[in-house]
Amino acid sequence: MIRLYRNHYPYRYPPKGDIALIDFDINADLTSVFNWNVKELFVYLVYEFQTPKQEFNQVVVWDDIILNKQDAHIKGKNVEAEYLVTAYNNNLR
Repeated sequence: MIRLYRNHYPYRYPPKGDIALIDFDINADLTSVFNWNVKELFVYLVYEFQTPKQEFNQVVVWDDIILNKQDAHIKGKNVEAEYLVTAYNNNLR
């Protein structure tokens, strides 16, 4: 789910433009990636979108570091993204 704010920003010091707060569901089993040569995994979720000025945009909205095989099954419902997506020219609509 994506919540888009334009005039009401839920945090202090609002930037000018659109702000998108993203929630997502995740179910990823990465246990098969671990072997004798893998010590940790860097996992991230990328949000892709288009704007009139730029056809292809990518923003990392969530990331995690997995240090062992036991933690390599990632499950979550309505996980809130760690990073906001902002567009200074109101082009997230």
